[in-house]
Amino acid sequence: MHALQVFCEVAKYQSFSIAAKKLYISQPAVSQLVKKLEETYQVRLLEPVGHGVQLTDLGKTIYKQSQPIFEQEKVVESYLLFQNTVTKIVIGGTQLAIDYLLSKNFIQQTKKDFELKFNIKNTEELIESMQNKQIDFGLIPRKLSIDGYSCKEVYQDR
Repeated sequence: MHALQVFCEVAKYQSFSIAAKKLYISQPAVSQLVKKLEETYQVRLLEPVGHGVQLTDLGKTIYKQSQPIFEQEKVVESYLLFQNTVTKIVIGGTQLAIDYLLSKNFIQQTKKDFELKFNIKNTEELIESMQNKQIDFGLIPRKLSIDGYSCKEVYQDR
């Protein structure tokens, strides 16, 4: 674990023991990493106060300046985690509604990071599938009022 990251956890909670619990490492390991960081740069980042610690002026500056680094690290990790993930979108609809959408090319899958799946059901089955979270959204032939859902008219037959 990077000493700067450990220091930031101690600074955040102003406690070696709380930081250790949050990082899932021992309290002596936390103390050792922060001490090594201070010795490496011959600086004082923390001062003991009662049962905890407080930041020195330099410690406050280092803590503040390091936050964007860790935020960027989270962004990079999320890119890596979701690099090969395919998002599935399940669309439920009556046969007529699905056929109409596909025939008019309303839905064109051009990206490779999502997959469309169509479930053809009657109106009552679609409502039940939405309530059971088996489909992401449903296309039904008429506007209905369903508690907890918004209903929008997509097209009108002429």
